[in-house]
Amino acid sequence: MQARGIDLSVPGPHLEDQEQRVVKSIFEWEQYRLMFALSTVGLCVNCQPSEPYLTQFLEEEKNLTSEQLNTAVWPFYTYGSFASLLFVGCAVETMGYKPVILFGLLCRESTRLLLLFGSSLPLMSLMQMTYASASAVNAVYFAYAYCVMDPRYFQQATACMHASFHIGNIFGSVLGQVLYDHTPVKHNLDVLFYLSWGFTSLGVLCFFILLPRQRNPSPPSAFQLLRHEGFQVVLTQLRGMYAHAIILLWSLWWLMGFGASNIITNYYQTQFYDIESDGDFGTVEALIELFSALGSVLPALLPAVLLTRPKASLIILCSTSGAAAAMWYLSTLLQDSIFYSYAFNIVGLGLFNFQYSFASAAIALAVQSQDSPRYALLFTFNSFVALGAACLVQGVAAIMELDTDGFYCIAAAQMASLVLLAPTIHVLWNRLSNSGRIEYSTIGEEQLMQE
Repeated sequence: MQARGIDLSVPGPHLEDQEQRVVKSIFEWEQYRLMFALSTVGLCVNCQPSEPYLTQFLEEEKNLTSEQLNTAVWPFYTYGSFASLLFVGCAVETMGYKPVILFGLLCRESTRLLLLFGSSLPLMSLMQMTYASASAVNAVYFAYAYCVMDPRYFQQATACMHASFHIGNIFGSVLGQVLYDHTPVKHNLDVLFYLSWGFTSLGVLCFFILLPRQRNPSPPSAFQLLRHEGFQVVLTQLRGMYAHAIILLWSLWWLMGFGASNIITNYYQTQFYDIESDGDFGTVEALIELFSALGSVLPALLPAVLLTRPKASLIILCSTSGAAAAMWYLSTLLQDSIFYSYAFNIVGLGLFNFQYSFASAAIALAVQSQDSPRYALLFTFNSFVALGAACLVQGVAAIMELDTDGFYCIAAAQMASLVLLAPTIHVLWNRLSNSGRIEYSTIGEEQLMQE
């Protein structure tokens, strides 16, 4: 029907569908814009052309010895990580996410300033502490995606933010290697560190310009659970979770493997430099980052049911731990060529990142990842115990004045011990389960079967 040339007919379904498509397109565009904003900050702060040359810079420009780095500089990263874990957790609860992320960025700025303008051994130890604090905030930065994004885009946002971290590391390492090979930078490493400071400052600028405001309520933290429900309730929940075979196995790995990785990530540059002081450190750093990224992605390509099978977890844990231990121990024996050290460290760190990704996914499924208080509690407690043990081990090793190979042997021994400890724990758990003293939980497995 028409009146005076005006169409008064009821809009057809096709018009409603078109409007819905427009609304959906706008919504998707907004979600991708948020992902880009979140990821840009991480990409900038991780683009550090100087990172592969840190040991060389400290020894040649700051006149520190390898022994001083081993005993009085690198261990402070682990000490700082342990101390920052509690502080950052409490700060998020009291101040919120964005102020804590800004604190982490300011710690990165402090790290750059100490490297450029500090010269004494105590200041270099402090530099490792500020860097550890900045690294501790990374978990808050990744979690902020859940306070900003629509829940349907959580997985994409997490992948995008992690990818930006790896891309920043790879780009920075390659840029550093190109400048080192084709410019006079090798005779003035300060230039690389000024560039890193510039990228860090760009990340701070992106924080103020791009980082979106919080849109979703913050998930409850482990510290909130402690404050509101009390220590006894928390302890009871932990005991219940550790009764699950998969959680018990991968928490054991967390205790040993997390500390081992802290040692290797702190000392592999020193091993490279001790073998060959003019190596292709930028290229190797990029390869380490690439293999670490591949290791992190690989668990997503495996059949999901493997995440819920205790025997599968046991086989994967033991085989990868044994392989990583072999890589790190062999790197102390075969040092005739720097390429042996490169290869062993690249593969070893790739294996660790595979384990870390697999463990995180398996534990998250076992405790039901949507139950955020339990998830936060378990990961916080595991990290706290692991870093506390790592502080003790590295402190004793520093007092003994071990060299780089000595620290590598400690890391290899920790990983190798899992090959014996994990089956032992698994057998004991089965006996207790069969006797009825531990109730077997099929959390996650039933869900996958239904799907």
